[in-house]
Amino acid sequence: MASTSSLFMPEALSDFFRTRRSYAETKQEILEKLFEIWCSTQLTVQQVQVKEPVPLLYLDLYAGPAESDLTEWITSPAKVLESLYRSTGKKHDLNESVRTFFSGPNKEILDKLQLALKNLSYYTSLTHPPMLLPEPTSQEVLEEYFNVGCRSLIFTNPFEYNYAQEMLVRATDLWQPDLFMLFNPDNIKKALTGRKASPYLTELFGERFTQIKAYYKKEKDNAKRQEYTLKLFVSLLQEKGYLTFLFRINEPSNEHADHYLLFSTLDKACYRSFKEMVLPYSNFEEDGVPIFVANKKAHHQLSLFPKTRMYSVQKLMEDLVDKASQYKYKAVAYIYEEHSVSTNYIRENYLSAFEQLQQQGKVELKNPKTMQIIRKPTPASIVKFNTLS
Repeated sequence: MASTSSLFMPEALSDFFRTRRSYAETKQEILEKLFEIWCSTQLTVQQVQVKEPVPLLYLDLYAGPAESDLTEWITSPAKVLESLYRSTGKKHDLNESVRTFFSGPNKEILDKLQLALKNLSYYTSLTHPPMLLPEPTSQEVLEEYFNVGCRSLIFTNPFEYNYAQEMLVRATDLWQPDLFMLFNPDNIKKALTGRKASPYLTELFGERFTQIKAYYKKEKDNAKRQEYTLKLFVSLLQEKGYLTFLFRINEPSNEHADHYLLFSTLDKACYRSFKEMVLPYSNFEEDGVPIFVANKKAHHQLSLFPKTRMYSVQKLMEDLVDKASQYKYKAVAYIYEEHSVSTNYIRENYLSAFEQLQQQGKVELKNPKTMQIIRKPTPASIVKFNTLS
């Protein structure tokens, strides 16, 4: 086991999910952080790579449920618009760069949302007022933006209503947006066990929809149904080229799933940013590897019959040695960025792994400027594997 000094835990673990949170509260907590990180990442790339920047698009396809008084739900759209207003005149001026679109399963709710947003003190200072979908004019404007290659972030509940499902099918096939999805077990159950399945959901899952129906007939355990459905859902996104990251939020009093966060992107930098962003909400194993589940007990590795783990610092060390020829004379940061995709590993796990591998004589860590051997790894350290033949 790693020494205590080599383990990693976030300095400020959040207790937000130790209290059971509503859908709207969960959305607000995560989305506000994700939105600003995503915009910053996209604008930084544009400044380096794009001669004539194009707008960024933010679509909230679940701005309010069919039945809601909007007391909770208005906060998230308002925070997004407030972040645009606050950035006015700054290096990353989101007020100039971002176009926002809002939708939901109920027109009456959307009309109330629009009125509430117009009453915000900073609404008249927004360069581009938000537009409602699926209003024809707004839809036409949106598709024009998509067709000129605008990068987009879509928030949606993929198991909730037809328009959101239709947009998910079209967007992933044609425009490849980044996706942030929030849903709960009830969403999954209602969408997949109802008498009449959504045609867009059927199209989205394709042959997998038949597989799910067959599995549900023989398996009655709801937890296993969720796991199977999510596995197929993630796999279909991966087949479209997406890097996917699933975060599970359990009820505080037990380990039953309360909500799922699913982030999907084509961009490794965005993928890492989301992964790092949710670290304070995650539980950790004893060796510092995050579980990416809130309110779940870690495996106790000192127990008489420890459970087999998919991810551990020990397994990471073994895998890095196996891939020595692939990563020879690469920086720790580069190895982390390439190797950690679709795993639970974070940068600090790689620092811990390489520190222990050096203690075992399997690698040497070098200063990137002088190539002198150093004792403790940093992200910039160059790794020389001593296990190469």
